[in-house]
Amino acid sequence: MSVWTSVSFEMGRCLIEKRGWPPYAFLWSFSFYIPFVDFLNLNILFPVIFKFCRCIPYRYKTGSDGSIKDELEVLVISSKKGQGMMFPKGGWETDESVEEAASRESLEEAGVLGKVGCELGQWSFMSKRYGTFYEGYMFPLLVKEQLDLWPEKNERQRIWMDVAEAREVCQHWWMKEALDVLVRRLTTLPRHPQEDVL
Repeated sequence: MSVWTSVSFEMGRCLIEKRGWPPYAFLWSFSFYIPFVDFLNLNILFPVIFKFCRCIPYRYKTGSDGSIKDELEVLVISSKKGQGMMFPKGGWETDESVEEAASRESLEEAGVLGKVGCELGQWSFMSKRYGTFYEGYMFPLLVKEQLDLWPEKNERQRIWMDVAEAREVCQHWWMKEALDVLVRRLTTLPRHPQEDVL
């Protein structure tokens, strides 16, 4: 019997005899014996879904004379792991809404402030590397202010791109789809450059 098996059985015995737990506590304790690779397989059978929000910061190009043009730009940031470009993302705290979390992540990771618009949609996918299920909520953010200093300034790069460029560098299909939804929304709604339309 391996060390991990012995530890698991001992944990189960203590929980049942000394703590008064029901017999199925053995199942819980034995879960500590499962190697990491088996955990990944178990996660497929009993998936744990991790939820996150992601924001697409956008603005309209300004001409040399200060006039606002119709051409759309979106802000992408580099991954901390150096694996391409992405939009700001993160989880949300218990004391904030998903929209508030999206705005906070845009500030922390990209150093921009603005107005969060209506949800672009929800995308679900599984990580090929870890076998983990994710559910992402995507929001647009009309940028009103760009800061020179922000929390992750020394950890990421931020780059304004046109839609075609951003779509090219986006890491995942669901990022591209969310960007397409944003473009369709902005091109079908009547807009005055100085007004918020979302």
